[in-house]
Amino acid sequence: MQFDDRESVYRFSYRLTSTFPAKPVIEFISNKLQKDGWQPLKNDFLNPDTPSSHVEGWKEFLDATDQPPLCVRQWLGDWKDALGNIVTYGFRYKQKCDAVPLTDLEVTAWYTPAIVAERILEDLRKHKQAP
Repeated sequence: MQFDDRESVYRFSYRLTSTFPAKPVIEFISNKLQKDGWQPLKNDFLNPDTPSSHVEGWKEFLDATDQPPLCVRQWLGDWKDALGNIVTYGFRYKQKCDAVPLTDLEVTAWYTPAIVAERILEDLRKHKQAP
């Protein structure tokens, strides 16, 4: 398990064995968050025009930074609480493209306090408005 914080955004990650599409893992985390008052966001927190994995499910792409290239399947979702704090979970399989079944799941979570989330969104709005 790894943990770090950067400018009041806390991140931790860990690996576990779970067969794609990791439905029990995602459902467990989502249900726990919702039980604790967090609401899933339909759109990506950092890209408000982009539907989240809550809506679109898993994405697949090729990571050519490794040789040979690796196939990546990724699920990203955000939850927001009543105070405006944001929790983001990412689930990722990154394995050889012929690997079957996919079982090496990387889980990463970020906690962004409301005040930081507001600042990030304001910076994004300013950036979009810049000529």
